[in-house]
Amino acid sequence: MESAPSTLDNFVGPFSSHLVPAKRGRDWREVWADALDNYLPSLPRDFSPLVSIARNHMVDYDRAVLVQDPDLMLMAQACFKATIVRANGDTVSGCEAGPEASGPRIRQALAAAPGELPLWGQRGEFLVEHCGIRAVLRTAGLNSIGGYELLAAGKTGLFISPTGYRSLCGAAPIYGADVLEAAQHWIEGLLDDARPVPVDAKHRKDPLQSFPWLVGADETAPSTYQDKGGQMAFCF
Repeated sequence: MESAPSTLDNFVGPFSSHLVPAKRGRDWREVWADALDNYLPSLPRDFSPLVSIARNHMVDYDRAVLVQDPDLMLMAQACFKATIVRANGDTVSGCEAGPEASGPRIRQALAAAPGELPLWGQRGEFLVEHCGIRAVLRTAGLNSIGGYELLAAGKTGLFISPTGYRSLCGAAPIYGADVLEAAQHWIEGLLDDARPVPVDAKHRKDPLQSFPWLVGADETAPSTYQDKGGQMAFCF
């Protein structure tokens, strides 16, 4: 198995030597300024090689979360964003202006296959079944505004909200956990604040329409939920 860099000190991603100095303890503004001044000019201009470079930085970001290295996270994130700006003609303005802009195009090119567990920083959607909740977690990818969101993955059963949708605005990667483990943690946190409820009839949708990869999603979801205190909730 390929060895992964464990700290910023042995980070060897493509073109990383141009991001100088690779100091620890810097904030985003400092790291991003270095990326613009010292890293972006070294990048190719063609879209295909930029996608390949962005992929490596996405992998570095995922590894940084798993080894709990915030400095490497910032560096990988800045390098990833630099590829987006380069693909946009070296200007930040317009990078996210619609699906044909450089940001959405690069994230889509690097998206995980539907139903597969994405890396941290990778766009994707996959099934989570935890604490009696059956949901699709959708991830927007690095440097995007959307973040993470949960959608009901069944026509029936209990969910986090009566609308069948819950934004996870403000959720951040959890050190040492993969995206599935984080999703389970987020669901537990939501259930600590409120009991699960049936989705309102007007909001019930066939999840296969939005997620055709979701085999069996039209079957009845779990009808009971047991909270941490041992109490049961029923959905009819």
